Amino acid sequence: MFLTIKGKIIFFVTLVMVISAIVNIYFTNRDVGNAMLAAQEKSAMNILHSLEVIVRDDYRNLLSDKRIMTLSKRQQLKESALMIESVFKSFSDPIKKNRSPSQAISQALKWLKSAPFEAIGYYIIDKDSKLLASSNKTITNETYKKVKDIKHRNISEVMQFEKLRKQGDYATFNINTEGEKDRPLLAYFLPFDQWELTIAISVDVSNIEAEAQMKKKKILESLTEFSTELNITKNGFVYMFDSENTILINPPEHIKNNIHQATNVLTYNSILDDIKAASKSDISELRYVSSNDDTNQTMIVYSGYLP
Repeated sequence: MFLTIKGKIIFFVTLVMVISAIVNIYFTNRDVGNAMLAAQEKSAMNILHSLEVIVRDDYRNLLSDKRIMTLSKRQQLKESALMIESVFKSFSDPIKKNRSPSQAISQALKWLKSAPFEAIGYYIIDKDSKLLASSNKTITNETYKKVKDIKHRNISEVMQFEKLRKQGDYATFNINTEGEKDRPLLAYFLPFDQWELTIAISVDVSNIEAEAQMKKKKILESLTEFSTELNITKNGFVYMFDSENTILINPPEHIKNNIHQATNVLTYNSILDDIKAASKSDISELRYVSSNDDTNQTMIVYSGYLP
């Protein structure tokens, strides 16, 4: 067959057709693969964007609720301090000359001791930072010397009469008294000029943080439910962790160990560190092959950082 010209022509035409078919199949498969990868990438980006919107909105609502509760507590403290100030002014009235300033202060503190303050603590401090009266007997002059607020200010200095502004000042801090665990307190300090005293009012705000944590838990439960309903290719999944590497949304159990314990064969870094590094940009693509995966399967991670 190949000895004749006709046979040679048929052979070469067939060879060209076979090669063309192979090339067409290769490029068709490559184009289909690229198209599928592009579709998966678009899907991943859409999911990341959806999660970002959900987290941002839920977190904004959480902060708003927390702020509303804190403002309500602040107003409660200020009203209580102003009430004490008003009563102290009546005791310090110069018209009533039948008592000395020390007697007036003593009578005012006696009234304060019997005042009906529920869930609110009070402290009266003189200009030398000496504690004259307190609703909490475990609080001493030494208690506040070791305490700093969330702005890293020393509370004993914040409450000093000479340093307080006329309108007063607020502070949030944790306090530890004997026999009690740390409690977050919100306090308001108001100067009383007539006797050069500081009127301090405080309230436990642990319930605000507890409610915020409960809402955060519900947000994560909602995100987890949302992520499990997503269809991300054959073996895709959503995974979320915080800055301390605490898992917020779990990946499949066999994947979790890979991410947290395995090395990326492509970079020789831990997979977790590679994801965190990639997430520093807005949205990044990362490829990894897990050192714990015998199949050497290449995984693609689309990651985003949600501050």
